[in-house]
Amino acid sequence: TDTTAPTTPPTTAPTTPAEGSGPGSVLAGVDLPGANAAADAEAWNGQAGVIADGTSTSVVWEGAPGTLSVAGSSACADGLALTLDGDALAATLPTALDTVTTGAVATGDTVTLAAEGCDLSISWIGTHARPALLADATLWTNPDSQAAAAAASDPTFADLASVPQGTWLTDASSAPQLASSAVAAAQAAGEIPSFVVYMAPGRDCGGQSAGGVAGADQYRDAIAQVTAAIGDAPAIVVVEPDSVSHTCSEAISPLLAEAVETLQGAPNALVYLDGGHSAWHPAAEQARRLLGAGVAGADGFALNVSNFRSPSEIEAYGDELVAVLLDEGVTEDIGYVVDTSRAGAEVPVGVWCNPAEARIGPEPDLEPPSPWADAWLWVKLPGESDGSCGQGGAPGAGVFWPDGARRLLGL
Repeated sequence: TDTTAPTTPPTTAPTTPAEGSGPGSVLAGVDLPGANAAADAEAWNGQAGVIADGTSTSVVWEGAPGTLSVAGSSACADGLALTLDGDALAATLPTALDTVTTGAVATGDTVTLAAEGCDLSISWIGTHARPALLADATLWTNPDSQAAAAAASDPTFADLASVPQGTWLTDASSAPQLASSAVAAAQAAGEIPSFVVYMAPGRDCGGQSAGGVAGADQYRDAIAQVTAAIGDAPAIVVVEPDSVSHTCSEAISPLLAEAVETLQGAPNALVYLDGGHSAWHPAAEQARRLLGAGVAGADGFALNVSNFRSPSEIEAYGDELVAVLLDEGVTEDIGYVVDTSRAGAEVPVGVWCNPAEARIGPEPDLEPPSPWADAWLWVKLPGESDGSCGQGGAPGAGVFWPDGARRLLGL
């Protein structure tokens, strides 16, 4: 299939300066030819625009520099021709809703999109700017983790203890002090801590990790205290693993949205609402759940927490989720983080509790392959049990399990 952009589009709309709208600016202010020719200044700002077959539109890019991505749909495989300053780039939108990542765009480049063979529906075009906070950053490694304690008596576990991992805030009474201590230690080292807030009412729907605070007011208070403990320090915060994805948790979606808003009060915290994983809900359904739980107010979403899907599978799912969210009208720059801690081997779908097949995954990476991924992290603490299930002899959730840790290490 020939997907090369034409040198001279059949019809070219007048070049119109774009209006920047944030770190991942869209092409605002463009009147698109075709079915939606009357689109207003928000046409490209998270809303659908149509380029009719045989026409094109050009703008001067005034958004942030970065890797340009397009989300939308077309009825034919050769639906999109994209040119940056006259240089043709190959790109197609072959499915009902897809994201195409193309080349690097700089501020001031002329971007031309042309429809070839069919109408082209564009829901969003822009660059995702990875948070400046993560540029040249070093993640904090907790010297007091359970893995570190195990490594002190058995060097076998040193490879687990030496990798930066999340600090889980699971108890409202201890969470503020735990967060405060981690922030102080990380700042002293010139590093960035990552936190996992995991104390919502009805946590884990009464499963292996059951618990959480008693009610909504207690949760609001706990989140406010954690936010105060983080203060203006740089930090990564993952909000409530599984809660958005569990059907029984949908009732607390408004409470999760409040938590996201409160945590964003820590000015240098990057807040990611948990978004499940690729083997749970289809992207459209997961996007609906994320929107209901306030992802539009977060820096993005977290994927694969405590699960085992491969990074490539998860990034494909994450990119699809981004496309759906943009198509649903999320206009802010949004990215995602991936838990790769136990993503080192194939695990059967549906097996989640201490699977024998699981192995340690790639170490944290602040420049992962997908331009929409802000980071690969170790969110789950490898070696700590998923619960008294799966392999025989497993202890309760969150307890370091030497036998399970050795198996993760392939020993």
